[in-house]
Amino acid sequence: MDSYVRGMKMLMLIGAILGFALGIALGLVAQAEWPSMLWRASVGAAVVGLLMRWWGRIWVRGLQDALEQQRVAQTASLTTKKK
Repeated sequence: MDSYVRGMKMLMLIGAILGFALGIALGLVAQAEWPSMLWRASVGAAVVGLLMRWWGRIWVRGLQDALEQQRVAQTASLTTKKK
């Protein structure tokens, strides 16, 4: 569970960095003023960070489901071989 929490924190941090960089880049392209650019980049960091955390949870659930299905299939094949 500890590695799960670290992974989610890492995904959220990566998302926040990407969101902030994207906000700054778009502000530079639009030639916005710095205060406006910084608060928009901050909002972008929060939004993209939360989206990355949400996507990460879905991804981990999918991996867990796949592992569970694989375990069930192996158990079923072992049961049929014993008979």
